[in-house]
Amino acid sequence: MKILALHSDFIEIEPKKKAIKQAEDIKKEKIIVKDCLVVLSASQKADEGKEKAVAKRLVNEIKDISEKVGTKNVVLYPYVHLVSDPSNPKSAKEILDLAAKDLKKNYKVTSAPFGWYKAFNLKCKGHPLSELSREFGGESKVEKVERKRPPAVYKVMAASGKITDAKKFKFSKHPLLESFYNYETGNRKTKDLAPPHLKIMHMHDLCDNEPASEFGNLRWYPAGTFIKRQLENYISQKVHAFGGLEVETPIMYSLDDPIISKFLEAFSERQFKVLSGKKKLFLRYAACFGQFMIKKDMPLSYKNLPLKMYELSKYAFRREQRGEAVGLKRACAFTMPDMHTVCKDLKHAKEEFIKQHEFEMDVAKGYGVEYSLVYRMTNEFFQNSKDWLKKMVKIWKKPMLLEILDYSDQYWIVKNNYVYMDNLGRPIETQTVQIDVQNAQRYGIEYIDKTGKQKTPVILHMSPGGIERVLAGILENTVDKKNPVFPLWLSPTQVRICPVSDKFIKDAEKISNQLEKERIRVDIDDRVESIGKKISGAQKEWIPAVIVIGEKEKKAKKLPLRFRESGKIKDMSLAEIAKWVKKECSGKPFRPLPLPNMLSKRPIFS
Repeated sequence: MKILALHSDFIEIEPKKKAIKQAEDIKKEKIIVKDCLVVLSASQKADEGKEKAVAKRLVNEIKDISEKVGTKNVVLYPYVHLVSDPSNPKSAKEILDLAAKDLKKNYKVTSAPFGWYKAFNLKCKGHPLSELSREFGGESKVEKVERKRPPAVYKVMAASGKITDAKKFKFSKHPLLESFYNYETGNRKTKDLAPPHLKIMHMHDLCDNEPASEFGNLRWYPAGTFIKRQLENYISQKVHAFGGLEVETPIMYSLDDPIISKFLEAFSERQFKVLSGKKKLFLRYAACFGQFMIKKDMPLSYKNLPLKMYELSKYAFRREQRGEAVGLKRACAFTMPDMHTVCKDLKHAKEEFIKQHEFEMDVAKGYGVEYSLVYRMTNEFFQNSKDWLKKMVKIWKKPMLLEILDYSDQYWIVKNNYVYMDNLGRPIETQTVQIDVQNAQRYGIEYIDKTGKQKTPVILHMSPGGIERVLAGILENTVDKKNPVFPLWLSPTQVRICPVSDKFIKDAEKISNQLEKERIRVDIDDRVESIGKKISGAQKEWIPAVIVIGEKEKKAKKLPLRFRESGKIKDMSLAEIAKWVKKECSGKPFRPLPLPNMLSKRPIFS
């Protein structure tokens, strides 16, 4: 059988008169089908007696093409002129009928009249996948021969640069790295339990699933929005200082774009698709698409390189299954800081990678979380880059796990991942740098070198941490603490003032006003409650520092500051309190209090 598949805006078919005795009986009326895959087909002598097998192959080919072009409308059009040795009409009709019956389970199928002379008019869409021809018989479809990937080889590079087989490495002093290695190699103790940070997320009214949306889409309350914005501003501030040029690109792209559609093949089951009139779009899952399209259109010179382009993509989208989208580790809509760096060649990319590795470490310090580090790479890269890896571990100053693959079926040849292990022994991967050796060529990104020649660059992908995942790690990091607190710069309230009675509310306001001038987030517990309940409430909310104000404190030159984390009380002047906060929050962004400063005026969210 031979077929010609045409992805079309429309086809109009008008039956004229019967061409053969076996022509089916129909009503002579015009058929119009819009936005469809028109499959012109002709069966051959060799197909006779193999009708079921040929029909099955026909269905498989149509499904394959339909998935690529993104349509569920199929028009089966018998077109005997494709072959010089057509089968008998009975065989041809049987194949088409069997195929139509099977396809109707998942597609809207229109069958053009069989055995008729027909006038037809169609408009082919004209993209690279809109005209495809196939030829096959009744044999089973030849499947893609996939290389059977040998299992990954795991090694550990010690801080000294010595490389050891992971099975022989002594992990006793590095339990987090051991936990990650065990997870990667299949020794997983927990699978379906909810992560502990989910409870913390709800306890502090940070965010929750939006019931009116698909599961895994979150709504953020004021305290959660505050923390999220602080993290976004911190990362963006760091990237700007590092030389990242900020851009903004669309969240939707056309599925008809031939370059993008090829890039999506390995990710099709995770896409959110959108229909805009007749146009089929998808929601991005990273900022790669827009940044690559910008770079493709730029007249790049070697003088511009390395070119760092950055976007805080709000939002990126990934279609997660209900069991996968739990808490903040995986969300269907998430915020992804994404930087792509154009480098001259692989040597240049490896040099820039070292700088971005150091940058990642600097950013991670602000999260206050201990990470493990894994480098994933092809065996070829590993064999040629051992000295380069030694430079990385020298900067890291701790052992790092090496995952060595026989080959990579992705665009990267090496990438690193910062990994935090949650309290159930499962990894939360946040930061990454990747060397991409495919997409510059795929997108047609080029630069002019010193000699005036056009060259294809190498691209680095770098994310200093997906916001939701970073926050998941920060929350998980508090679980085993005796008196957990948020990092001071992320704490919505940094200092709470608790007047012992209404009599001292005005004194509390004076203190609050003075601290606010120093860019400190202060609130006042003005509720009609005992001082014991006020202090207890502050403890439940993880308020880092509490000031009790009464007659004694009003007259004193210094105020008793109760530190939640240590449990200690220290007498401090307002200037000393301001100095402490500024030191703890040095280099971090500032946002004002996200809720009314009087607790009695605050709304309840859950």
